[in-house]
Amino acid sequence: MNKKIILSWIFSLFLAAIIISIIDVEKVIEGITKIGLINFLLLCSFYSIEYLFRALRWKAILSPLTNISLKNSFFITNMGFFINAVLPARAGEFARAYLLSKKQNLGKIKSLSTVMLDRIIDGMTLLLFFVLALFLIQIPQEFRTIVLIPALIFLAGFLFFLKPNKFKIIGRTIIKILPSIKSKIKYVFEETRETGKIFYKGKHITKIIIYSVFIWMTEVLLFYFTAQLIGIPLTLFHVFLLIVVTGFAVMIPSAPSYVGTFEAGFVLFFLAFGLNENLAISMAVAIHLIQTVVIIILGLISMNQLNLSFKNISKINFSKIKNKIKGN
Repeated sequence: MNKKIILSWIFSLFLAAIIISIIDVEKVIEGITKIGLINFLLLCSFYSIEYLFRALRWKAILSPLTNISLKNSFFITNMGFFINAVLPARAGEFARAYLLSKKQNLGKIKSLSTVMLDRIIDGMTLLLFFVLALFLIQIPQEFRTIVLIPALIFLAGFLFFLKPNKFKIIGRTIIKILPSIKSKIKYVFEETRETGKIFYKGKHITKIIIYSVFIWMTEVLLFYFTAQLIGIPLTLFHVFLLIVVTGFAVMIPSAPSYVGTFEAGFVLFFLAFGLNENLAISMAVAIHLIQTVVIIILGLISMNQLNLSFKNISKINFSKIKNKIKGN
């Protein structure tokens, strides 16, 4: 087994052990049951809408490169999230790029760059949420420091797609150190430039912004309604910040479905605002269950529509795919 995968499992289990040691399991279960089965199913139905908007946004991102149908965009997007939920180390991002390259006959680097851009847009949206929260609620200084590093990473990624030529100095430096990969570096820049063309198409940019708002407002309302059902006094503005914290927390390599890192984000937020840690885990587990149920159902439907099976997926060598994509 890959060392990174082993480390991600160890890290998730370590976080889970710490969380279990500081909570009252009975109170956590009591909090979760307050939601009720009918409300749980309604929240699942509501949350599933997010993946339609994700498919629409990815279709808009892909528009300068290939004319993908909404159906294929939807099913491949779902498969990416499904594989992330059942396999560690974000294998779903590479699987999504791989399936796109096969379905649309698109270069692997170009396919991966669209997936990266899709996730970078998510990161930029989270940063906008954070800025909004800064003006509306009192944010602990620790959160401002924690957000700084991922903020810089996403901003750099966004600028790379927006103005790839400005980053050529980095490419030249790498070529000087490793002249044997000169052709690959040039190829990556060219493919990325093609993907970045979306930023110069006003109509598509408008669509991407609108879809991003719908994606993340669906997430905000899911968090908000879950909190209200459990009896947690969170305002919408607090939810904006909570989503930023958990969104950045799950970017840390972890076990499948972000087990441990997702819950740790909730505990960190609740403790910083003087709220009960048992309520934090009740809300985290409830939302995690809703998300997982929706992702698995949509994933199974998409697997059938794409003529895949568990056997096919189990045979996929994701390390080999990563190497293929990197080397195209």
